[in-house]
Amino acid sequence: MERKNTRNRWLVGGLLSILAFGALGLLSGCQMTQNGQTLPSPYYLDNQIQYFPAGNEFQFQGEVDRMKREQVNRQLSQEESLPRQQR
Repeated sequence: MERKNTRNRWLVGGLLSILAFGALGLLSGCQMTQNGQTLPSPYYLDNQIQYFPAGNEFQFQGEVDRMKREQVNRQLSQEESLPRQQR
């Protein structure tokens, strides 16, 4: 009889600890990733907003601008190198 009570105590204790850890996990409010989705915490309304301003859609705009500047500089240097009579 005593052996049965000990077994039941272990069983009840194990089930209660599993339920306690499960409830702790559900109520902790942490952000989690599930199936490739990042799910928000219950406190997502209190989070700071991240704003990323729209930039150039063309990723190489700086390079194009530099090439245009070099072309203008090249044309100006060629005009300066010409003798005055040919201008």
